[in-house]
Amino acid sequence: MSKRALRKLTVPFGMRDERPVFVSDVALGLDCRCTCPECGEPLIARNRDFPERRRVRHFQHARATSCPGGFETAVHRMAKEVLATADAVLLPWWASGDVVIEPEALAIVSARLEVPLVDGAARPDVLLRGMAEEIEFDVLCVEVRVHHAVDAPKRDLLVTNGLDTMEIDLSGLTDEAVADPVAFRYEVLENPANRHWVHLARASFVAQRADQALIEVEDLTVSERVIITKAGRAFTIREQWAFLVKPGSRDRVCIQIPDETVGEDAQPYPRGMHTISGRSITVDQWGRLRLRYKMYLDQIQMNPRELQAPQRSLFEAADGSEGPGFNVRVRDWKGHPGL
Repeated sequence: MSKRALRKLTVPFGMRDERPVFVSDVALGLDCRCTCPECGEPLIARNRDFPERRRVRHFQHARATSCPGGFETAVHRMAKEVLATADAVLLPWWASGDVVIEPEALAIVSARLEVPLVDGAARPDVLLRGMAEEIEFDVLCVEVRVHHAVDAPKRDLLVTNGLDTMEIDLSGLTDEAVADPVAFRYEVLENPANRHWVHLARASFVAQRADQALIEVEDLTVSERVIITKAGRAFTIREQWAFLVKPGSRDRVCIQIPDETVGEDAQPYPRGMHTISGRSITVDQWGRLRLRYKMYLDQIQMNPRELQAPQRSLFEAADGSEGPGFNVRVRDWKGHPGL
């Protein structure tokens, strides 16, 4: 019988007074007064220590029952309980281009479970508010993976709505790690190897850690204004409001939609963080954007979990070409990634 099949017969955590508990914290047998988090049936605490014990301490249903989801549900419930009662949690590693942000602790100010967001379309396992040094995360969604990872539709929903979301992967935990309260809390709160960003939208956090200026797009509204050229011809400029985010500041600015969209339906820059190319726009001493040649922004894309060499610079031209024209790595303003 496989290890996975064996796990289906046991429940690592029980429910008592509507909260998950470790088997080491309750009385032996039926005196534990616990129920299964999946089916609600009474549990027996198998937590007696004796020589030659082969299986880790665990709960077992008091009577024969079919409850294949007991293990997954129990781990999921306990992980959420640990997060909801913790003082801090480790944020994941993040990278894009040549910028790498190492894992760091988020001091938790408040935590809520299963809060509906986006008119109920999203319901993260845990919703945190906290501080990473001086940067506030007022909405940080945490998803706990025991069996199923965040799927593509949910990821797209989180990205579209600009929700900071991290996933903690507990699918590879051993029985020993699950049964040990210290080891389990470490896996949920502190292990840098089992967590990653599903979406990082906090431009102030990235700008501060990278010590660079970014453009943060939230409003997808495109407006038009007409200017008269020196030759007397009317020229339509399409613009979009965004924020210029620098370490320690966030100022509202107006960005110009690239003129390739003239004559077409103007496609706004998508929500999220964008790099500023020195070849396309400049920032003056008052923090205002100045157009040079054509304006393009490169949307920041997160790398896979491991860096891939060679890394191209995030804040410099990728091809080293000269002149007013240049290539962007990702041209998402028309909705199509490209080089």
